Amino acid sequence: MSKKTLLSRQSVTRKRQDKGRPLLREMLKFLTSVSFKVLILIVGMASISFIFIYFYKCLINSPYLRLEYIQISGVDEEIKSELIEISGLNDGLSLLTIEPNRIKARMEQHPWVRTVQLEKRFPHTLAVSAEKELPRALVLFESLFYMNRWGAVFKEVEQGDDVDYPVITGISRADDDAGKKLAIAAAILEGFESESGLLSLNDISEIHVNDGGDALIYSMSLPVAIKMCSDNLEKGKSRLKRLVTHLQETNMIDTIKVIDMNYLDGAVVSFKGPNGMISSLREDKTTAGL
Repeated sequence: MSKKTLLSRQSVTRKRQDKGRPLLREMLKFLTSVSFKVLILIVGMASISFIFIYFYKCLINSPYLRLEYIQISGVDEEIKSELIEISGLNDGLSLLTIEPNRIKARMEQHPWVRTVQLEKRFPHTLAVSAEKELPRALVLFESLFYMNRWGAVFKEVEQGDDVDYPVITGISRADDDAGKKLAIAAAILEGFESESGLLSLNDISEIHVNDGGDALIYSMSLPVAIKMCSDNLEKGKSRLKRLVTHLQETNMIDTIKVIDMNYLDGAVVSFKGPNGMISSLREDKTTAGL
């Protein structure tokens, strides 16, 4: 091989090496630059997270955001104390760490509390607005329970509790339609809420809910049972009053067992017969002024 040929090959090899080195340097430079930026980003994010956690711990341990006052409205003092106890609140907590939804759920487990709303009032106060359950009637299951105006049973009656309310009967807790029957009783009581005297809430002693969707209403001032459904109560009440007045004026009220108001154009009056037998008479608009 000639000297000229050897030198020529060495020149070609050198040129190829020279062409490859800049590409390698650029790649190293690029990789180094991206890695450095990623590293800086990770370090920066970690630093920010550390600073955030540090300041958050400082805040929750700060006496300037410590719970000092719990203001509860809507219930009496005894229930207030019970709500504080079951919620686990104490004056060592930070307002930042209190979870309103969790506290709300705990407080609403109290049988006398219907709903609760909480508000944090920085720097030291938690305001609690509670709605107390109000009994509308007693429901006879295996024992007596309180029912509110919406037909919801909320508490078993205990010794010493007030029992001066109408009693709802004819419903078993195991019934599939127990909720529907309670709603019927609640609707009837709602319909008579505005009444005074005869068939007022103070005058109704019992509502027996039947399987057919209506109910027998027993009054303390009338010796009869009144059969009604919860639909169209206003019209039914006015017809009932006129019929009762007619029966009292004719001295027939004491001979009647049941007044069935579930008729559009009148009522069916069932009379007490001999030996406990019952006879019925249809009272229409013309005979009783309905």
